[in-house]
Amino acid sequence: TVCVPRQSLSDRMIQPGDVINTEISVSFWGYSGQLHRPMFVGTEPNRLYRTLWDVALEAYTRCCAVLRAGATTEEVLDAAEVIHARGLTINDGLLHGFGIGLLPPSVRTRRTVQEPHAPFVFEQDMCVVVQPNVVTPDERAGVQLGNLLRITATGCECLHGVPIQYFVTRRS
Repeated sequence: TVCVPRQSLSDRMIQPGDVINTEISVSFWGYSGQLHRPMFVGTEPNRLYRTLWDVALEAYTRCCAVLRAGATTEEVLDAAEVIHARGLTINDGLLHGFGIGLLPPSVRTRRTVQEPHAPFVFEQDMCVVVQPNVVTPDERAGVQLGNLLRITATGCECLHGVPIQYFVTRRS
């Protein structure tokens, strides 16, 4: 069981009931994007994975609600506290800058960092990826939801049209 997108692939055959956490990064002529979604193989998520998804969606929505030009990482950290309030944690970054590679800031949650984050203020037209990777405390189950966003004067704008939902694969 792996709670984040696997960096080195297994030769295990995918089976009904498996969860595939995706991290899809695409770049074209210097323009990059990133997308994170879970896929449930052949069946809707069970109760545990539905809870993980619901908390990831709530954390994502709360983080996006505070992002705007002039917002701070402290506001994002406050928004992400819902993850820990629900008895869960993260295993990957919560938010990072994105352009030609990963850029500052690199934000986790207050409870998952060794040292406090340096203060950071978001600026208009910055691009960031919000990607709550909500996992159980034992890291045996998790989902990841994320999108590339552009910071605007009044909020943030998703830079692609993939629906904010999990996917269930079906056999054809």
